[in-house]
Amino acid sequence: MAKKLTLNIDENIIEEAKKYARKKQKSLSRIVQDYLKFIIKLNNKEDSISGKNTETELSPTVKKLLGSVKIDKKKLEKITDEKFKYLKEKYLEG
Repeated sequence: MAKKLTLNIDENIIEEAKKYARKKQKSLSRIVQDYLKFIIKLNNKEDSISGKNTETELSPTVKKLLGSVKIDKKKLEKITDEKFKYLKEKYLEG
């Protein structure tokens, strides 16, 4: 169920976000919602790293693709951890 939310955001950021939304052909609300889902997943990843047992549900398309590509898990973990650290610093600690 969708619910209205009021945010106070710098005017320049709003304008840039609107341009981005038009370019991606998505509503600004959808982009904000997707971002919030993303940081929640990041938080869940952080919880799983710290020992809490949380699972992220995969879409049917992703489930079909599981196992179709061989991945060096250690290399992927390093890349994922670096990206996670970068995004955490940028958006949560910035």
